[in-house]
Amino acid sequence: MLRAGLAAALFGMMAACEECRMEFDWFKPGVPAGAASDQEVEHRLPAAGLKQVLIENPWGDVRAGPAADGELVFRGVKIARPGPGEDKEKAFEAVTFEVLALGDEAAIKPVALRKDRLELLDRVDISAEIPASPALFIKARDGDVVLQRLEGAIEADQDEGDFEAVETGPLIARLGRVNLKLRDPGGAVSIEIRKGDALLEWRSNPAAPLRLRVREGSVRVLVPPDFSGRFELKSPQPVKQAVAGGSGPLVQIDAGGGVSVEKRGE
Repeated sequence: MLRAGLAAALFGMMAACEECRMEFDWFKPGVPAGAASDQEVEHRLPAAGLKQVLIENPWGDVRAGPAADGELVFRGVKIARPGPGEDKEKAFEAVTFEVLALGDEAAIKPVALRKDRLELLDRVDISAEIPASPALFIKARDGDVVLQRLEGAIEADQDEGDFEAVETGPLIARLGRVNLKLRDPGGAVSIEIRKGDALLEWRSNPAAPLRLRVREGSVRVLVPPDFSGRFELKSPQPVKQAVAGGSGPLVQIDAGGGVSVEKRGE
């Protein structure tokens, strides 16, 4: 997987290398989106040989899903909510997006150009369409993370917001004040939450083991009646378990709040 230290080094190379910026055409003109207060920038990169993707965003949401045409597509959206007499164009000038394509790695993050104008921005969102199955590394501070139908391994760090993963591959996540929604994981899962509630849902039997640790918060699990997963549940409160489970992959949950296992649809 793409390590945070490596990512920092790559972005440092971007900042220092003017020739590389021109070669990779990282800074394309912004294309206005539908709303007058939004500005969108799109970067399309070749996906041949791509193994690792990094998305870093301290100021908004991160969304990622499968690519439709085989290219890696990054989209950055600046959302301004200027007050009376304030110029939204000045807000858009506060941030640019740095994009890197180097060897088998690609990365995107927003960078402040005018810190004195950051308060004019409501938020900055990043989305990605990712082809095939490269590893994905996400670092988010204040915003939601939504991941859907990704085959590659995922590693995520998030401070605040909601985290949702639907039909994804192997997943490691370290979450702060975050609420989790996880549905039909397709690989091994290891998640730690400092404070927040979690909803886990399987529509069929688990494909791989899952480990969830929630320091402060409750966990609700929805499974079919014949769920084959083997439960190991820990809570300071009485565990509510409507489905016994079987001898399949281990589902290990340790929560500081309540834990309930329920039949789907009830």
